[in-house]
Amino acid sequence: MYYFGSDKKEALERYLDQATYLHGCQENLQKPTEDHMTLKQLCDMYLKYQYSKLQANDLTASHHNEQIGSLNKLMAFLGQDIDINNISTLDLQNYKRRIQNSRVSVCRLNLHISIMKALFHWARKNDVLANIPNIDAVSRGKIVHQEKFTFDSEQINKLLLVADLKMRAMIWLGLNCGFGCTDCSELKWIDLDLVNARVKLPRRKTGILRDLPLWPETIESLEKNLEDRQTCFLYFQR
Repeated sequence: MYYFGSDKKEALERYLDQATYLHGCQENLQKPTEDHMTLKQLCDMYLKYQYSKLQANDLTASHHNEQIGSLNKLMAFLGQDIDINNISTLDLQNYKRRIQNSRVSVCRLNLHISIMKALFHWARKNDVLANIPNIDAVSRGKIVHQEKFTFDSEQINKLLLVADLKMRAMIWLGLNCGFGCTDCSELKWIDLDLVNARVKLPRRKTGILRDLPLWPETIESLEKNLEDRQTCFLYFQR
């Protein structure tokens, strides 16, 4: 589905300008030049590239949706038809201030800023744009780190006593490897080498491989969950 704007006359003109490309003859498309590229055109190119990464399993669907939502906010603030050359650093600073005034968390603010910066970095790196706004002047929000609650050994032992076999193994993976809920849900038996006491599991977002040693307690709890299936933990069969 392609959207050409709310004005019927302008939408028809834009459709006719790109109809040949949309209906198959892509070589006849008059692609936007760097001198006349709008923010909407740049965002469309970037999101198309990100979608190809999603199709190749190099990007999560949730993060792709975050990119779409965030860039829609950017276009709503600056105007989707604004020429890239007319976007100033002050415009982006005001965009940051608008997000701050919406009272989102610092983490959400930083996510929007990171997606905006990634858009322009990608454009320059891939020769889409030779010049981009001074995005380095738009700083991320400062995160105030607070001391996190941690379980002591007595509390952990209480959890292990009441946990079932699957939960006990996941607790040990959390203690041993720092695995969270998603890590445990996606862990497969092929990721484990129980003989050599190793687990190899890439990080979901970055793809960085984690090659970690396993404690004897972790191996023992995992062996009690051995079943003929791909994933290590499965509570509900559908």
